[in-house]
Amino acid sequence: MGIILHTLKNGMKIHFYNRDDYNSLTGKLFITYNKGNYKIGLPHFTEHLLFKKLMRDNYNIENKGINIYANTTSDFIWFELNARSEHATLAVKALMDMIIYYEIQDRDLEAERKVIYEELAYLESDPEYMVKNSVIKKLWEDNFNSKSVIGNYEDILNINKKDINEFLNDNSSNLFLSLYGKANLSEIVFLLENYNKENHTNNIKDIPKINEEKLNINIQSVLSSDTSEVVHTCIGYKIYNWKKYDRWVFDLINTYLGDGLGSKLNTTIRDDKSLVYEVWSDCNYFEEDMQFLIGFTSTKRNVERVIALIKKLVTTLILQEDELYIAKQKLISELTYAYDDAELYTYSVARYYLQMNQILSLDSIKDRINSIELHELNQVIRVIFNKDMVISQV
Repeated sequence: MGIILHTLKNGMKIHFYNRDDYNSLTGKLFITYNKGNYKIGLPHFTEHLLFKKLMRDNYNIENKGINIYANTTSDFIWFELNARSEHATLAVKALMDMIIYYEIQDRDLEAERKVIYEELAYLESDPEYMVKNSVIKKLWEDNFNSKSVIGNYEDILNINKKDINEFLNDNSSNLFLSLYGKANLSEIVFLLENYNKENHTNNIKDIPKINEEKLNINIQSVLSSDTSEVVHTCIGYKIYNWKKYDRWVFDLINTYLGDGLGSKLNTTIRDDKSLVYEVWSDCNYFEEDMQFLIGFTSTKRNVERVIALIKKLVTTLILQEDELYIAKQKLISELTYAYDDAELYTYSVARYYLQMNQILSLDSIKDRINSIELHELNQVIRVIFNKDMVISQV
């Protein structure tokens, strides 16, 4: 074990807490920026676009069960990674490729603009967010600190390609990488020494200003529509006597459908259709029976369309071998992270024992998950979804 702080030749800093007793690596990559130098909402919009590209274009992320999350605060963007130790360098490389070799596509810009509208509507329905925002505005009045990270509808509308490119060019070398767990630090350092601002600038194409006619949206119509009416919808299916099936099959289906931004629900409804801010699935086990839940948050005008899309998706769902493989890698990775976390480990071991009367080692769980065949999975999919759904909304 040991703590290392290393500065690369290009100025990027790496903090590494080495844990040789771990099987995984957790890391955060920070992009720092000066909020007052940019349009309101620009860093947050940039985070959305970078993350969208990462999850869509980097097959190795899903293929290796690497989890990556993102967030924006008033002074930095950060991306969090969780990877098994053997995939640690690959995960770091994926983050760097996302920043260095990013080229904005018109379809991504406009699709993500709609998603951010949904996010803003979601936040404006959250009392905690609204009261906090109100206090901040009173504290800072017209100071830049009073502006939210996401901005308002007009701020979001006014962001274009040129803004994104300038932000990335200005801040691509303002990077800090913090790592915790087990990884080959020498390998990571060798990789990162090849990334610098000069390389980044040369790889960003000089894209012309966006065609403003394409963005001829009436702000008043956006604000006066039902975008402020956010609906939280949950769809439920009940399964009796779940123990006659393999519980890991249920977990694989949940992982494939709604676990993370690379899930089938998210890519279909959020990324492709831009209809929701968030969509998820979950399975809850009781002593004999269980429930499978699918939830989403959207503006009122999109609810019926999203329900119809979900119903069509789950009732026609048939997984293929490559999709099953990816789901297995994701689930095994999540279990690996849980077994490296004392709190999650004690919870998971107790839960599996109480449900299945077994103390399960990580290796035994991996072996069982890897042995699940495609026909088992597709059979249980029919068991879950070939029945009426129950819908609740608030």
